[in-house]
Amino acid sequence: MGNQMKHKKASTIFAITILMAGCGGSASNSDLSSLETQAEQQTTKTNKPPTVSEVLVDIDAGSNTTIELIGTDIDNEPLTYSLTQKFDHIDASINANLLTLNVPYGVYGEQLASYVANDGKDDSNNALIKVNVSTSQTQPFSVIREHSDISAVKALSNDKIMAVGTTNTHSQFIAIYNGNGELEKAQDAQQYLFDKRSTIHVIEQGNGYALLAYDRFETDVAIFVLLDEQLNEIKRETLSLPFGLNRLNRHYSVTSFDNLGFYMLGGDQQLLFISSEGELTTGNSPLTPMENYLGKFTIQDAKIVDDKVHLVGATLRCGNDLAICSSLHKRNAFTATANLDGSELKLSMLAPDTPIDSALLPNGDIALLSEINLQYFDSDKTPLWQRRIDIDMLPYIGQLSIAGNADIMLWVYSSHTNQHGYFRVSNTNELLWELIESADVKEGFITEQNMLVDQYGNMFISYVDLYQGNINWQDGDMHNIYVDYSGKKQWQHQVSGLTVHSANVAETNTALTSSQHFVTLGSPRDIGLNDFISIVKPIQAK
Repeated sequence: MGNQMKHKKASTIFAITILMAGCGGSASNSDLSSLETQAEQQTTKTNKPPTVSEVLVDIDAGSNTTIELIGTDIDNEPLTYSLTQKFDHIDASINANLLTLNVPYGVYGEQLASYVANDGKDDSNNALIKVNVSTSQTQPFSVIREHSDISAVKALSNDKIMAVGTTNTHSQFIAIYNGNGELEKAQDAQQYLFDKRSTIHVIEQGNGYALLAYDRFETDVAIFVLLDEQLNEIKRETLSLPFGLNRLNRHYSVTSFDNLGFYMLGGDQQLLFISSEGELTTGNSPLTPMENYLGKFTIQDAKIVDDKVHLVGATLRCGNDLAICSSLHKRNAFTATANLDGSELKLSMLAPDTPIDSALLPNGDIALLSEINLQYFDSDKTPLWQRRIDIDMLPYIGQLSIAGNADIMLWVYSSHTNQHGYFRVSNTNELLWELIESADVKEGFITEQNMLVDQYGNMFISYVDLYQGNINWQDGDMHNIYVDYSGKKQWQHQVSGLTVHSANVAETNTALTSSQHFVTLGSPRDIGLNDFISIVKPIQAK
């Protein structure tokens, strides 16, 4: 570099000397010295590019920050900054020398971008911006209503949450919370529900909400209530439920669809349809009833495919004498289809293995978890493949659900080995990952288990572990477990020391809102203990 500078300076002096000679003059020593100084000044005007350094930022998901970018320029010229590579999952902008970062919920770990500075002539070196996003994806538990029981929770389309419950004074309430678990509105009433044993279902209907309350133990009726946006009651209907062949069968399983209505499947193989306006129609009995399958039907999943209602679930095989139907009878998996108005119900047995859970894929295919196998059927109920759950444990309980890309997400628990197993299996029977771990379950008695899966495959599991106690009271812990889409366990919450009545065990309700928030609402039913709500912001797949 030094030789190049000397050569450039000499060339400049030579050119000026020739110019002076052409004008009839000659260059003296002083002239040459002056020319050398001028050449030196000319060469020192060569621009020096600025320099920038790597930027390190620590930030929580769901927050924003502004950072000052600092570059160095030898020529002291004003600098402008720009990103040369943007973040994949962070919204970033630069104003003057200030970098603003907006990190949404669902982003975690190291996120990278790069930037440069420019002095008006040249760019600086390229430097990294490394943002480390905290993996904390949950908010603390919050009290929602003192001494109450949550009967239902509904994720609303506007990313809010509705809770329906009963207080210890037997009054009912409906409450709506925002995505941060903050109460926005509530309405108390005396007659919304039957009692704490009622099953409640909620749908969104136009600019309001429809509720269906059903107590399978004591009544032959269901209560339909229509509410406006402000939770004011605008309609109420008491609906008489037919019990068909045998009044001993009082078990209806209920599922629902927003803006459409409620479906109630009875053990006498009738499908009732209650529209979103409260009109009850009795679907036709199946053309070919499943003989010897009168008993309790439990709908585990429901979808609308090609303008047909598809149902999957489990039923007790009770024979023709419902009086002796009990949980000791063999359970069988069933599948059903019907028109949207509940007519032309077609029921059939799906598999002889004792079913634990089942789920429908968007195209109507079926995934079924039994005590030993994960099985897969097409929409015509043709078995395509099965996979043994071979993790040195027999699944005691478990649940499965479907991710947005039709992968099967599976959770099982074994009381024999006190282990949890988490799996992601493609719909072509490829094991994508598995996670086996010891479970923090004291006596092996899990109840009220719920699992939610979002479009990416993040799994949220909630259950109650009951242990110790006498015939009337038991102590228990409530657990929330979050396993992300890649099979990494992010965290586990535990609410310890619940004392619950054995006849009314603790309950949890779960929901998945439109912006992919997981929600769990608990009803510990403990003297002096309040319900709570937990909001989880799941991780976004890269």
